[in-house]
Amino acid sequence: MDDFLYAPISGASYDKNTKMLTLKGNFSNSCLEMKNILVRRPAGSGNNVIEVLPEAVLKHESICTPELGEFPHSQNVSLENMGEGRVLVHVRSLNGQAINVIVNL
Repeated sequence: MDDFLYAPISGASYDKNTKMLTLKGNFSNSCLEMKNILVRRPAGSGNNVIEVLPEAVLKHESICTPELGEFPHSQNVSLENMGEGRVLVHVRSLNGQAINVIVNL
């Protein structure tokens, strides 16, 4: 378990030409927004796994009046410095609904 609120991610796609991973999903609350996306290759994974941790944050009530619904979001993340070869990209998501894609860097 992590101490982070992860963004809800429903899909991930990789563009080999730009070396960019695109994350897509829907926030269920208008006061949620992306805070940070950490990309790392953890030790002990045989060096063939990349973890993507999309951290979300809830805006303070004085800034945002919450509305429920579907609020699409899309973020691009560079995998340029993640090496070469075939890897599993593991994207954490809200409620444990991780997305896994295999890409050739």
